[in-house]
Amino acid sequence: MPANHAVTSVADLEVLLSEKCAITTLHDFQVKHGFDLVCGKDVFLVVAPGMGKTLVMAAPLLAAQAAGEQGIGVVVVPSKILTEQQVLPLRI
Repeated sequence: MPANHAVTSVADLEVLLSEKCAITTLHDFQVKHGFDLVCGKDVFLVVAPGMGKTLVMAAPLLAAQAAGEQGIGVVVVPSKILTEQQVLPLRI
């Protein structure tokens, strides 16, 4: 995806997530609910562990970065191990 490109569709987000996270196959819920977050909607997501909730949470941050926006994203996690597993890989 070119620099300074706004995510305006689910297809845009799918390309962005695939490129930034090096994932070839995304779950439908990841793209759909990731786009919901990009659009400013609230999402309550219940999915089994290891199914990709973190990618959904990261979608608006990656979309903002792709659009050339600057700022700080704050991610709150309840334990050190979750920080190591989920947040540290998001450093971009």
